[in-house]
Amino acid sequence: MKTVTLRYMLLLCTIFATSSTLENRNEHNSNDSLKLFISKVDSCIAKIRTIAGINANFRSKIDRLAQIAQYDAIDELLRNKVNLNAFDFDQISKISELNYEEITAMTEFLNEEIESIKIIQLVALNMTKDERKFVNRMENINNLASLRDFYLNKYNSLPHNQYEMLRRSHNKVWNKFVNSNLKANIAYFLNALTPNDNNQLRAYGMLSEEDKLVAFINEIAVTNFTSIDKREVEHYLKGLFMSLKLEQHTVIE
Repeated sequence: MKTVTLRYMLLLCTIFATSSTLENRNEHNSNDSLKLFISKVDSCIAKIRTIAGINANFRSKIDRLAQIAQYDAIDELLRNKVNLNAFDFDQISKISELNYEEITAMTEFLNEEIESIKIIQLVALNMTKDERKFVNRMENINNLASLRDFYLNKYNSLPHNQYEMLRRSHNKVWNKFVNSNLKANIAYFLNALTPNDNNQLRAYGMLSEEDKLVAFINEIAVTNFTSIDKREVEHYLKGLFMSLKLEQHTVIE
């Protein structure tokens, strides 16, 4: 009887030990997945933020968003920039400074706050005719301070839980936008560029001279970069500077 009991106890100990090991392994894998997800979102947003350094049109949009308390406008800008409404990710990767994993992570990151967008849409839908006229007038004269005050007052009148949801979404995404960092290899390359290098890359981008752009990138790439580093930097800078031509076409149209 004692032998049977001992075997039973040993079996239970083995089962519990195996279960504990699996739980720890799953927790470790979960933490690794979360870290990878966060790194992809950080990289994506940092790349988008860097565009403002070379693209005056995009920089003005960012400056405007910094002065208006409209989370939906931030969401729309980020979604448009990563082409989240497009279906062909392979095509996106050819014209974008972002890669598939970053676009996918960004989609999930923004979708986490989709309920806040719905609240803002309801606020806009329920505005009175006079309120719409006021917003249009302030938009036309670019009175950003008045627009900010107007929207903040509208949001403050919401139920507390909805207001807190909007505030949290705005802070979460905007803080991520401000504080995210580029991957080390890309940041190192960009920091090493001289003003003349920047001007040359801009010129190739504006003229859609992709071959010259790539050749110039390879020429000034640091020698201790791995082939993976070089490919990643090349892909990013192609998207970054070739997008200047795309922006020109958009403005003209």
